[in-house]
Formats: sequence, structure tokens, C-alpha cells
Amino acid sequence: MPFSRWTSYISGPISIHVREIPFSYGKLGGQIWYAAVAFCQYVALHASLFKGKKILELGAGLGLPGLVASKCGGHVTLSEFGMPRIK
Repeated sequence: MPFSRWTSYISGPISIHVREIPFSYGKLGGQIWYAAVAFCQYVALHASLFKGKKILELGAGLGLPGLVASKCGGHVTLSEFGMPRIK
């Protein structure tokens, strides 16, 4: 696999480690967007809003916000566009 990196994201007491790959290699879902990091900070600061809630993250990519919401007690389902199956 081409260059990849492990990155740690910390929002308050929550720490998550993800492996990012170059966008051109993975096409979708290979990197963490700045908006995802900002939303994670919001989720961590308002964890009580997510505790016990059912959460669906569409177009999750690496799913960082969903992972943080899960660590805050949310029941999370992550989804991402996949390549069609070839039969």
C-alpha cells in the first residue's frame, strides 16, 4: 500500500487512533476532514446529547464523528459508499 499514516485525535477525554491513506489511493473515506474534527469536538463537549441515542452517520469515511459519538454512549451505525460488486 502507498504511504499511509496513523493519526490520533483527542477531544477532551476521548482519544481515537485512525489510519489515513492518500485521497487519490482510496478515492473515498481515506482521510479525516477538518469539519469532522470540529464536529468531534462538539460531540465530546456535548456528550449528554448523544448518550443512549440512535445515530446514523451517512458517508462516514473513516467514521471519526461516529466513533466519538459511540464513545459518548451513542448507538452508532456508520455507512459509506462502496464499489459495486462485479459478478
